[in-house]
Amino acid sequence: MAIDRMMGLETAARLLGGKGKLAEALCCSPRSIHYKVEAGRGISNLDLNLAASALEERAEALRTHALKLRAVAGHTPAASSHGA
Repeated sequence: MAIDRMMGLETAARLLGGKGKLAEALCCSPRSIHYKVEAGRGISNLDLNLAASALEERAEALRTHALKLRAVAGHTPAASSHGA
């Protein structure tokens, strides 16, 4: 179970753009994130929930920008995403 938490936090850091961004979301230092991922410190449920919230915010920002790009390209959300 601890490995799931460590790998999950590591993946969250990568998806957010680095351990610094994840540290901001968890209100801690990048060094603390390093220790958590390397099993030097425990990873709490709060850590995981804060990381999940940061990922959801990032996903929403990415989706919003993707919709803007499609609008500029003349596509609507219902249009196929495979066309140019």
